[in-house]
Amino acid sequence: MYNIPDLYKSLFKTENRTLDAKIVINGIDYTGAEIVEFEIDDSICSGESLEIGSAISSILTCTIRTADVLAKNAKVQPYIRLGLDVEWKNANVEWMNANFNWEGEYSEWMPLGEFYIDGRKFSEGTWKFTCYDRLMMANQAYETTLEFPAAMDAVMNDICAQLGISRDSRLQINSGYMIPFNYDYTISEVIRYIASSHGACAKITKEGKLGFVKFNKDDAALESITPADYSNLSHDGEVKTITRIVVTYNDDGEYLEVGTGDESETLRFYNPFVTEAMLNTIFAALNGYSYKPYDMRWRCYPYLETGDRINVTYFETPAPVWSEVPIPWNTANFNWEGTASFSTLILNSRITFGGGLSGKLSAQAAAEQQAEFKGTLTRKVENLSKTTIKEDKPYYGVTVGRANGLNIKKSDGSSEVVLNSDQLTFKVGGVDKIYFDPVSGKYKFNGTLEAVDGVFSGTVYAENIDTSNAKIKTAQIEELHVGAGGNVTLDPTATISFGQVSGAESAVTTITNNTLSTTNVIAQNLKVNSANINGTLTADKIAGGTLSGVSFKTSSSISDSRTEIVPNGYYAEIKQYDTDNTNRLTLRTDDNGGKIRFYNEDGMLVNDISLSYDGLLINASNGNKIYIGNPSVITKIYGTFDTSGSATVKIGGSSSAIGFFGKDAIAKQSAALLNGSATLSDVIAKVNGIMNQLANYGLIEVS
Repeated sequence: MYNIPDLYKSLFKTENRTLDAKIVINGIDYTGAEIVEFEIDDSICSGESLEIGSAISSILTCTIRTADVLAKNAKVQPYIRLGLDVEWKNANVEWMNANFNWEGEYSEWMPLGEFYIDGRKFSEGTWKFTCYDRLMMANQAYETTLEFPAAMDAVMNDICAQLGISRDSRLQINSGYMIPFNYDYTISEVIRYIASSHGACAKITKEGKLGFVKFNKDDAALESITPADYSNLSHDGEVKTITRIVVTYNDDGEYLEVGTGDESETLRFYNPFVTEAMLNTIFAALNGYSYKPYDMRWRCYPYLETGDRINVTYFETPAPVWSEVPIPWNTANFNWEGTASFSTLILNSRITFGGGLSGKLSAQAAAEQQAEFKGTLTRKVENLSKTTIKEDKPYYGVTVGRANGLNIKKSDGSSEVVLNSDQLTFKVGGVDKIYFDPVSGKYKFNGTLEAVDGVFSGTVYAENIDTSNAKIKTAQIEELHVGAGGNVTLDPTATISFGQVSGAESAVTTITNNTLSTTNVIAQNLKVNSANINGTLTADKIAGGTLSGVSFKTSSSISDSRTEIVPNGYYAEIKQYDTDNTNRLTLRTDDNGGKIRFYNEDGMLVNDISLSYDGLLINASNGNKIYIGNPSVITKIYGTFDTSGSATVKIGGSSSAIGFFGKDAIAKQSAALLNGSATLSDVIAKVNGIMNQLANYGLIEVS
């Protein structure tokens, strides 16, 4: 039901109601005398009974006096409104809430739908247009960029975007309902399948939006129709009650069903996407749903819509007479005025405006005999249709056609096989698994090959082989790679022999009892990413390349004089051992440079030399040292600098003493200056003193 105020509903029912209409075509209003007439046909049922999953386009035919030439597919919007020249007796509201003009105002315009011109005819100054709503544009192939399986809600949003329409608030889709595949359906078919999955029909609302019409056995009547509202009513059919639902989900006739009942109590529909869970939900809402078929011509209340439940009152013929009723008065619970009623719904509606407003309502239901009876010819035709293979039409999943040859497709679309003279394809989930590649001219397998047993007499080529257990009698391997965490294990009695490893060089290499022995291995390019050698590697010569992170010994015997290279974090040490296995020399690098250490026969540190960025430092065990710095640092000597024997200079110690030509180093001497009154004797004494001091340093000899 279209939502309008209760006052407007009561005014639609008055005998002297005043109505006004307009038609808006591409934004231009046509009113009053320009409108000759219009008629709107709306239906949610295309067959003989109630159905779900319909998506039927409503039709508007209108005649307008105009000389305007209207655009192709122009939008047409009919409206109607009520005159509010209200008498108090007709105002079905409390006086304190009657906040409207009592002197001939009009209500708001009520929309009657959105349509688009499909056909036109001009005659004697009038145009007659035939128009359809947006669902007519859904009769085209559904093409989408969505990936499947896809949620029904996402697909419906995509369809609305393609059709350029909005979703009505009544179009509610279960977020967990999915469409598993998209297989050459039209937009209209997809809309119908989504609608029937929710036990609904689809339609364009009066506001031009896409909505659902749902049915439920607990639905209450939205309006009561009395004999004063209609001019003709027929309702001779039996009440239609649904107790069984059957859904066919493929063209082979395979189906699901729930409930029990004969054909007249069965609701059937087709839906390739439906599941048992969906069907159970639909059945819970519709089990016991009933209505009575009828046909009515009436005054028309345009706020009522297809799918609305109504209660219809009618006169019984003849009315009961007290004297003719053979039951006690206290059990005579019927209307003595000769009226009765039934509950039903609107499956078809027609609104006609031509100065006044009238309409037609109906709901059809196949009679029980009509539903059950199938003549001999009908049965034969149905059987022929089921058993005849037609071009490009599926028969139990098998289709034969010119384009694809033999096509076999699972009913849920999860797998497919195409067999043709130039094509062999096995698909799973829309992905080719076994197929012929016409570019390479090869048959290809995409997936996991699993076999219980098999023998290949020819040559098997594979880019990658991943196996948990392989037995190879003879193998020619150009490159062997053992991955991380992998292992190569040999039986204790196994032997691997190489007669030829590289070029013309002969080699004998065997692995026996997990021991590798070789007399000669020459490799043009040997690359070892990682090696763990627990034993001894012996070679006359190792040339070229870089050995990283290894300990190197010139002899494995501790009784031999030997040199060792030992890793130490980021750095390394070179150590020299004597025949007593005593470390006599160590060369080490560190962050500051390097250091050379000398040890005596007891392994005690004697001297060391340190090389750094700042200079050279030579340390002796007695504390004496020489420091030669960079150009910004003065060279320093700590201790005594003695050149005995051929020595000529002695420098030393803590008193800053020095001696030349073998003289002991003595400290710096002091002397007083002569004053101006000094005598010759004083001068001779001073000079003799200076010469004696120079002699003490060893610079002169005094005689």
